[in-house]
Order: sequence, then C-alpha cells, then structure tokens
Amino acid sequence: MNSTQLTSEQKQRLTILLMKHGMPPSTIRRRLAMGRFSAWEMRGLKQVMHDFSPSHRGSTLRFWNGLRVKEDFYEFMRSRGMSRATVIMKFREGGARKWELEGIDNLIKKICHDKDESETNAIQE
Repeated sequence: MNSTQLTSEQKQRLTILLMKHGMPPSTIRRRLAMGRFSAWEMRGLKQVMHDFSPSHRGSTLRFWNGLRVKEDFYEFMRSRGMSRATVIMKFREGGARKWELEGIDNLIKKICHDKDESETNAIQE
C-alpha cells in the first residue's frame, strides 16, 4: 500500500505520525496530495542499509564508517532518489529524522495495524 491508497482517516493518522517523527506539516500535505515519496523514503534508511549490506546492524554513522567503497553507495542511493549531498548529510553527519529511518511503508503498516487492532477490540467489547 502506498500513500495514494490511504483513506482520509489513514492520511490524517499518517500526518500525525509524520509530524511526531519530524516532518513539517506543509511537506506532509504536499507529499500526500501528490503521492510523491522517493523509494528510500518509502523503505526507510534502516531497510535501505540492510538492502545494501544485509549484515549491517547499527546506526547510519556506523554504516557510513564501515563502507569500503562509498561511490557504490552513492550510486545505490541515487537510484532510490537521494542526492550525493543528502547521502552525506543523512549518513556521515547523522542528519536523518526518525521518519526517514523508519520509512513511510512502515508507518503506513503501523497505522493500518493500529486500526485493525482497535476494530478488533471494539468487536470484542
């Protein structure tokens, strides 16, 4: 499921989650309206690091410092919609926000799961 397939209630819940995770409200509204998130934003940096190096566990800085050939990673991230300057900012300088680490897909799954749980609880009551 992507952001364009969400109900208005789910979009509201995603907006609240993204704000809590550091995304400005104006950016959220624009991105949801256009349904435009980069591949890396959808997957999240934790998953992207795992995709590039399945054995990696740890922070973005630890990942960055462990890269032997940074050019390969720049290209990998470029293909997912991230510029070289942004790679440096998010990985070397530790500038990633919580939502960027988690990814939009995971936040969408969370709000869908929370809704399913609340509906189940309402039925059981």
